[in-house]
Amino acid sequence: MPAKNITDVSSFDRAMRDDLVLSPGNLGILFCAAMIASIGLNLNSPVVIIGAMLISPLMSPIQAIGYGLAISDSTLLGRALRLLGLEVVTSLVAASLYFLFSPINTPTAEILNRVQPTIWDVLIAILGGTAGIIAATKKNSINVVIGVAIATALMPPLCVAGFSIVHANWRYLGGSAYLFLINSFFIILATMSGSLIYNKANHIHSTVPSRFRWVISLIAVAMAVPSLITALVTVRQSYLDSQLQSFVDSEMSSIYVSKQSVDRNQRKISLFVVGSQVSSQEKQRLKKQLPSYHLTDYKLDITQLSAKKYVSIADLKKYFADNQQAAQDADSTQDKVQTAIADEVKKINKQVVVSFSDLKEEDDRVEVTIQTKQRLNAAQKKALQKAVKDAADQYSMTVQMTFTVSDK
Repeated sequence: MPAKNITDVSSFDRAMRDDLVLSPGNLGILFCAAMIASIGLNLNSPVVIIGAMLISPLMSPIQAIGYGLAISDSTLLGRALRLLGLEVVTSLVAASLYFLFSPINTPTAEILNRVQPTIWDVLIAILGGTAGIIAATKKNSINVVIGVAIATALMPPLCVAGFSIVHANWRYLGGSAYLFLINSFFIILATMSGSLIYNKANHIHSTVPSRFRWVISLIAVAMAVPSLITALVTVRQSYLDSQLQSFVDSEMSSIYVSKQSVDRNQRKISLFVVGSQVSSQEKQRLKKQLPSYHLTDYKLDITQLSAKKYVSIADLKKYFADNQQAAQDADSTQDKVQTAIADEVKKINKQVVVSFSDLKEEDDRVEVTIQTKQRLNAAQKKALQKAVKDAADQYSMTVQMTFTVSDK
């Protein structure tokens, strides 16, 4: 029986080391994977992104780092760290090159999904790393390896970081880099823990010094806290949305609500209703019911589409006009600052094209993309940056600028 265990441990050790090969072929595969993932992000295609994750070799050095820590093998740890560093740089270069020449400069939903990590990303990384180390101890575990590669999603955050570098969007860069660090660190942590357990089960002594365990624990907490805060905000908004839906379903069952929203920052509930006129008494009753749905201190704003029991063409026109006006009122500051920025930019250079990213109503920032036919020099960029910042400062807004070049 011991002989069998030693053989198993040797196979496991060899599996952790064999993929740490620095070769032009592996780097070529990684470069292609980064390009494919960048295309998928740029075209908002999950299928293409998944394909890139399947061929990416990023997982191997990350697992090897965890294993190297578990067995205190500084040589293996050094090899894995060097390979991971080279692979990260290669991925960033490939993604940056793609986005530098891509004619599509607007961040897609797939890009935006990777700039605000939550605690669920931490859990996915831990579970994925655990599944990965279990798979490494088994034969014929190719399906598990494929699933882990897709679930942990190491390549897309690096490609989003490349997009952020090209467009000088430091908020996106911070979010995507944080997601990559979360995935990498907790896969390493899971691999290290799994390796210690596996070696102990096979009577192989390996341990991590007590001081080092404390350092790892502190890093893990520090890494997880920001994602936990983001998750709490997301859960809170989801809870408010569900409470509002319960309120509408229970208290307004005889009224058709065509649109509804709850703004946590402004403490406001907006409802657009169709059909019979909602009386003042009914509105008062509805307001009194809000605390029962944990919506205390929220202002209830009901916009009436029609006072009749049918909807005419005129009613529809009025509804769309009211709806548009409501959106304009909510975004009035955004509209004003965008107009001011566009005016100031045009004073300096009439040939540029100015566009703005869609933001949530409560955002106190503005994201500006300035597109030119020729690359601007440093002085021209500085002048435009100052003009944009001065315009945004008038409305106490922060600004994020991106410069792009188009030959169209």
